[in-house]
Amino acid sequence: MKELYHATQPTRLSGILEKGFTDKGDSKFQGNAGQRGVSTTHDFSVVSGGNFGNLILVLDGAKLSNYELASTDYWGDDREKEVRIVSKQEGETIVPPEAIKKLVFISPKMARFEIKNLRQHGIPIESFWKGETTTYGEDGRAINEGTMKQLMENWRGYLQEKFTYKGSSDYFRVELKGVGYAEGKQHLRFKECQGDVDSLMQAPEYTDAKERFESNNTSKEMAQDENGEYYMKEVPAKFRPRFYDIDNAWITNPEMRGKGHGKEIYKAFIEKAVEYSKKYGGVFVGAHHCTVGSGTSGDARRVWASITKDYTSSGDVIFIGL
Repeated sequence: MKELYHATQPTRLSGILEKGFTDKGDSKFQGNAGQRGVSTTHDFSVVSGGNFGNLILVLDGAKLSNYELASTDYWGDDREKEVRIVSKQEGETIVPPEAIKKLVFISPKMARFEIKNLRQHGIPIESFWKGETTTYGEDGRAINEGTMKQLMENWRGYLQEKFTYKGSSDYFRVELKGVGYAEGKQHLRFKECQGDVDSLMQAPEYTDAKERFESNNTSKEMAQDENGEYYMKEVPAKFRPRFYDIDNAWITNPEMRGKGHGKEIYKAFIEKAVEYSKKYGGVFVGAHHCTVGSGTSGDARRVWASITKDYTSSGDVIFIGL
């Protein structure tokens, strides 16, 4: 029997793993509240957007033989086809936790300690974000984490060979020989794009990066013991993402324009900003108008419109957690 997908909220997980879940418990998340039975679907795309909850319970259809499955085809072509699990007995429907074969969180990445805690229940865990699935092992690490890390190292090595760099963490320039360049500097904030920064600070990528950085890094600060003596106390490191804007970029060779090099150069700049920001936990990179309110050309805005699709972004600001 096919897998079934049921969307709920992560806050309900502990109760579900202990007692199962019912048609009453999730009624407020379903479009047809009040109908008997637990709402599910055979189509993962229906629930993968997180509209019905950011936790997807993947159910083993073979373990639901004692239930009736009632299908409703709203559109007549199998789109968003709902399958309700209904108890053959009178009363509420209770789906036992044993029917759950996998947990899928609609999130870009999960904190390692969360995974380790959840894995104690023996249920495989994945996260799903923008079409990409990440599978986690018993130690809380993404199983494909090592591979991705190596790919990123290879990519950065490629950039180092292809691009030249000038400047420092305060102001730097990346140049693609014979093509063009991009340059920019560090700022305290993006005062003209504060709304976008605020939105990104609510994103799962930001909160996960903050939690990961503070749990894995420490710093020292002055403290006083019970005898009044001063000493250096080890405390969690402060999560302080850097801010960089690209204030000037140009394809110097007219023959190279319109071939995607602008985006390639912007990405090289972003990678260098990432390198300079590692010890702070994250980095925001934005268009020049985020600092002065203007100065971003039409061509630059088109590059930003394209490049923000590849990162966690809001407006012309992207965030990368480190």
